[in-house]
Amino acid sequence: MKTLTILIFLYACGFTQESGEGGRSRSEFINSPEMLSANSSAILYQNPIVETDNLTLEADADFSLLVGPQQVITSNQYLEGECYGGITNCFRVLDNINEVPLPKNAGTWGYNPNTTEFLQVNSFWHLKEQVRKFHTELASNFSLAIDSNSGRISSYPSELFSDFRYWREGTTLVLFSNTGFPNNAFYDPANFTLSLGEDSIEKEVKMAQDPSVIYHENGHNLVQLMMNYRNPFKDTGRVDLGSLFYDEAGAINEGLCDWFSYYMNKRTHVFEWAFGRFLNASRPLTESDDLISPPISLEPDSRLTYPRFLDYDPNFPDQPIEDVHYAGQIISYFMVAMVKSLENTCYYTEEQAITGVYGVFSESLAEMGDLTATGRNLLAAGIEPTPHDKYWNNLDENFSREWLNMVTPINFRRFAQTFGRFWLDTFSNTQTNRCPPVSVYPKDLLENIMDNYGLLNFDTYNDDGNYWLHKDGTPVGHSGPRKEVNILNRKRTTVLPKENLIFNPDANAPSAFIFDNRIDMISALQSLQQSGQIGQISPQIQADLAYNNGNGQVSPGELFGISPNLYNDSNSIIGGIQVLSNDWDHVREGKPCNTFEDGWPLVAEGGFDSSDEIIPSITPGDCNYITRTNGLVEPDQNEVTDSIYPVCFIQDLTDTATTWVNQEKYREIQEMDKSKCLYGSDQTKNCYINAIRGANQAVYSKMDPKKSWTGTYQVGSEPVIFNLSNILMFEVNKWTPPGTTIRCRLRARFTNCRDCFENPDWENDDFLDYQYSGGAPFRVIHIEFTVID
Repeated sequence: MKTLTILIFLYACGFTQESGEGGRSRSEFINSPEMLSANSSAILYQNPIVETDNLTLEADADFSLLVGPQQVITSNQYLEGECYGGITNCFRVLDNINEVPLPKNAGTWGYNPNTTEFLQVNSFWHLKEQVRKFHTELASNFSLAIDSNSGRISSYPSELFSDFRYWREGTTLVLFSNTGFPNNAFYDPANFTLSLGEDSIEKEVKMAQDPSVIYHENGHNLVQLMMNYRNPFKDTGRVDLGSLFYDEAGAINEGLCDWFSYYMNKRTHVFEWAFGRFLNASRPLTESDDLISPPISLEPDSRLTYPRFLDYDPNFPDQPIEDVHYAGQIISYFMVAMVKSLENTCYYTEEQAITGVYGVFSESLAEMGDLTATGRNLLAAGIEPTPHDKYWNNLDENFSREWLNMVTPINFRRFAQTFGRFWLDTFSNTQTNRCPPVSVYPKDLLENIMDNYGLLNFDTYNDDGNYWLHKDGTPVGHSGPRKEVNILNRKRTTVLPKENLIFNPDANAPSAFIFDNRIDMISALQSLQQSGQIGQISPQIQADLAYNNGNGQVSPGELFGISPNLYNDSNSIIGGIQVLSNDWDHVREGKPCNTFEDGWPLVAEGGFDSSDEIIPSITPGDCNYITRTNGLVEPDQNEVTDSIYPVCFIQDLTDTATTWVNQEKYREIQEMDKSKCLYGSDQTKNCYINAIRGANQAVYSKMDPKKSWTGTYQVGSEPVIFNLSNILMFEVNKWTPPGTTIRCRLRARFTNCRDCFENPDWENDDFLDYQYSGGAPFRVIHIEFTVID
């Protein structure tokens, strides 16, 4: 049995609650203006649980007894703050979206600590302190990173501070401290706002009363800023770390944001009051926390390991859950461990170590999020760029967003590999001298810690990037020196061949789950469009999805979702399973190529006869040639004969043969006018069925050994919950004849897969970006179904 749950995607921390009650009594007002210096207020420095050391503190706690010494808030008339570098309207705080700015109280910011006015003031101070620290340390890390004498290449652009791209080109961030959203707090990147809600039952419990919530939610803003350091908003648009309702990039984002609370208060726990006291949803950041139970501990062989603990909720350890907040704990724990390692190895203070770790992942995000696809600042390192240095990652500027979001997304492997490379360039570099007691931070130590967390799932640090252009007969992405992982350090990390990902072998199991319930699909469509993940669907599909009949099969005129029923055939856990239905290079002269691992289809069944091709081919358009530009015709017309193609083909039955043809060919056979295609006369490649762009990947957190994803999360007879991140969305033309058989050729992989990312032909260096337009890095799988009326 299956159930589809529809969610709206924001960077949100929301939870459910069942019961509770509370009253309120208040003591004397102790934050009155006459007790304060000008422009100042008392501050609630930590959340009430921490301030009182009382895990059972009641909801009606008197905050007058919890506030600490006064701090200068702002000399401005309202709660509006300045940023580093002269940004005058950097951020402001309001009660909620409908309220006017809070004025001073007799020249101070003194308000009763039990009021929502105080929440605005307190939220402003914590936000101000986090932004100040973030920018001050960014400036310090920036000056060290782009020093031409450092012997390293930074990802920070030289113009980072000159055009305010370190803060959205000077845009004002607005924090709403009292929105009333039940059990929720979130960052909205579209509107550049932070919204803090309240407990749904204990309404006196406000998220703004817990500074760790403020630090975490603003952390999402800071992560997005770092992802876009190389992306001026006016030129390229912004990118996020995470693009689905569940994906590994989003999990990494959540882990980094938990760490941003530790960054501020040096406490390895978040949300004890806002989400912990009444919702049982606080989170530790280290294995030594009292909430953590065996087998997890600080012992090297007992850490919070990928992918085993992707679904680990320390509050309910026996109830696994696929959720980015809990999956992200692996990253937050790892980051804290790296801080402790810097302290112990390089004799840093905790504050210095925190700054160092922040600098490394800041540069890592800047490189990975680069939509210009250049990735690096060669000029700052004293290197004059050549045409061979044009691109580094994310393919090129035309397809970088698609590569970043789905083709080569930031998963646990890519993050760990990039973080590790910048770490070694920073702390294991004799020219930087950043670890003086031992000259350089030991590479083996870094790899041991990564391995403790199951993150040593790569063979090289990919120091030469992923560019395809040849230099002296060798692709640039394979031509430079690269650091290799010491495989002896890989003890807990498991990497597996892609052949272990198969369809569920149970004879009674479907090859895929189909979702076509009209109400569910309307909700899914609205959710995807509201989040900006997809645009408009075909005009051939009625807006009210009137053709959706909910019979669990595919019918003409439907918008439907499909989830392949895949299975882990290995004896180890696999994580980060991803299925793609986007267009790729697998067709020549309109016929499907049978040169991939699936060997489909035979020439007699409609496959292209490529027997005369050279392997590998250097001729664009050949089956054995993969487009370097994802099918985009270059100015020199070099790949004019090569293109990418939709994933779905249609079976053509005649008296003498059964063949597979592309959709345009089938339209010709059916003698259907081009205007009846899903997207009209100009787009006939996807005339009958289309994988919806933006909803053309499905992600599954993990699969246990010898289990499918549904088998991993099946609890008794309870229905398995599918989220939008678990399904691929398609639309099928209402003019499709009933009885039509369709086969869609999808590509799949998983994060701890060896041959999904590493090319054995190049000493296990990473595949080049262009190769992800083809089939080599993937498990090629097929979904076949018949359209019924």
